[in-house]
Formats: sequence, C-alpha cells, structure tokens
Amino acid sequence: MPSTALPEDVIRSLSRFLFACIPPGQAVVQLFDPNHGDLYLVKGSDDGEQPSPTSTSDNMFADLGLRAPPQALLTELAESLRLAIQNDPKHSTAGPPS
Repeated sequence: MPSTALPEDVIRSLSRFLFACIPPGQAVVQLFDPNHGDLYLVKGSDDGEQPSPTSTSDNMFADLGLRAPPQALLTELAESLRLAIQNDPKHSTAGPPS
C-alpha cells in the first residue's frame, strides 16, 4: 500500500481543529494509522480516567459546563485544512497539468 502521509500543514490544521472541538479533560482521541495499524493518542483525560461517552445532544458543551469553541475559530481551522489539502498535489482532484 502506498504511503498516505499528509503534509505537515494539514496535520497541524487537523490537530488544531480536533483540540478546538474537544473539551479539556473530557475526552480521549485516538487516530488510526492505516499504513501501520497503530493508534496514536492525541488528547487524553486530565484525570487519567476513561472519558464519559460522547453526548449526542446539541448542547454537549453546555451539559459539561463548558463553552463551545467560537464558530469563527472552527470556520478558520476548517478553511485552513481545506486549503492545505486542496493545495497538496498528492490530494488534488484536478487532472494533471496540461
């Protein structure tokens, strides 16, 4: 299987996006590497305990007594990630240059 390594700017944008969406001390996020089958811990619970199951409520952050990340920050991060992927020739959906 060919490597699907992402450029550093994509990884940074994705990491910032994940951290903005996850309340501190409330979640464990693991990323799966399909090339090696490894799981990587991105953010763990501050108290070392397993996190509660994710709420499906629209008020998840309020339920936890936290404020949701500012929409402007999430929009900026999503746009940054989109541009990084779009500008990476390995992930381009456009045909080869003519």
